[in-house]
Amino acid sequence: MKGSSSMAKKYKKAGRPVNHPKVICVETGEVFDTYSSAARKIFGDRRNVCRCCQGTQKDHKGYHFRYFCK
Repeated sequence: MKGSSSMAKKYKKAGRPVNHPKVICVETGEVFDTYSSAARKIFGDRRNVCRCCQGTQKDHKGYHFRYFCK
């Protein structure tokens, strides 16, 4: 099929940007590489974890998340 390789490249799963900060759970002190991994840990939603980090949401399922700075 002509052009199928370009379609595969177009829809290839995107990786996490290198400069994207890590996420820390304030209550547990655990550091996560992505919003999704933090959300999986608490059986939550990655979008709500992101909103907590951005400051538009106070907490998610009783946990507070912030961007992790070394």
